[in-house]
Amino acid sequence: MSRDVLEKYAQATCEPQVVDIGKKLAEGLGSIQEHIDSRFLTILQEDDDVGGLEVMNKSGAFVPVHPCPGTPFVNLGDFTQAWSSGRLYNVRHTVKQAREAPPELVDSDHPRLYVPFVYEYLRVKAEEYRKLREASETWGCFRLVNYMIPPALMSEMKSVVRSLLDLPMEIKKQNKDGITGSGYQAPSIDNPIFESLGFYDLGSRQALDSFCSQLNASSYQREVIEKYAQAVCEQIVDMGQKLAESLGLADNDYLKGWPCQFRINKYTFTSKSVGSTGLRLHTDSGFLALLQDDEIVGGLEVMDKSGTFVAVDPCPGTLLVNLGDVAQAWSNGRLCNVKHRVQFREARIRVSIASFQRGPDEGAVVEAPPELVDSEHPRLYVPFTYEDYRKLRFSANLHAGEALALVRTSP
Repeated sequence: MSRDVLEKYAQATCEPQVVDIGKKLAEGLGSIQEHIDSRFLTILQEDDDVGGLEVMNKSGAFVPVHPCPGTPFVNLGDFTQAWSSGRLYNVRHTVKQAREAPPELVDSDHPRLYVPFVYEYLRVKAEEYRKLREASETWGCFRLVNYMIPPALMSEMKSVVRSLLDLPMEIKKQNKDGITGSGYQAPSIDNPIFESLGFYDLGSRQALDSFCSQLNASSYQREVIEKYAQAVCEQIVDMGQKLAESLGLADNDYLKGWPCQFRINKYTFTSKSVGSTGLRLHTDSGFLALLQDDEIVGGLEVMDKSGTFVAVDPCPGTLLVNLGDVAQAWSNGRLCNVKHRVQFREARIRVSIASFQRGPDEGAVVEAPPELVDSEHPRLYVPFTYEDYRKLRFSANLHAGEALALVRTSP
């Protein structure tokens, strides 16, 4: 390729930007929040004197990038990681600034009252809330890019999960149910290529310790699982708050304390099973599921509102959120409970990690907040407990959202 062609290409495809970070911080704009660039790469000519840029290493710790005059700085983004099939790393970074009173406001009559503190911009823009609500209402699923779980921890967890799923059958059978369906699910006659390990409740240290002991997890494996469980619980709480805020709810604590169920899944696709269904069409019974899917092997499909299946292909560096039946009932019908399934496409092993936020525990009921009920939006569902609804789904053999019709209010 000739030099003049390259110059024209660069002029057409690059997006040079000059950013006054201090001004952005002062104005409260959102270009400095913790994030990963969506592009292939960013070439950054930093300020020669003023620092603030920090990048996250694979242990999840932020490391300051000090000014180094005469050197550009290159950040790789999401597109790089996807294009390289996970070989190249998309760096999470942020800009932080020490805040303190300006010298003009400090004198003998007004001594400094506070030590400098670090301000980090974390607000979600109104436009992002609009997109979140639109995806939740139209599809009932979406991908997270700027999430709270360190990528290095996700990679470690996937390695731990694979090793646990490769344990001998007699050890995996020790993973007993805490509640119905929470423990080991062995391959069966109906579905010989699927198996799963898990436990309830993800936020319970006792339940986590029991799960690790049942599988003879090493101290390293236990440490990774503990860190992952904590990060996932924080992410789910944050996601619930953002969903509540996207619906205009000032009080976004409605979903706090709702317990989570944890499952790790293995599909052993064979040449004979290609084209068949690995997991039947269903909706999740709870509020939401946070899925770390396989980075390479696909198979997950979601149904759109026309009844057409759409493939959800692997996208390394992202998490998938699926909304369930409780989300639809709690939101008074605004949020969509996505129907989905797993199809066999190729003879390979597919591994995924799923964390399900169920519904309120201890007999508390699922019901729409008062702010979501009015004359134009009458209450659609009677209050119900999650356990009663879960039993209703199983007893009626209704697993694809049809059971919600049984808890509808009378016309």
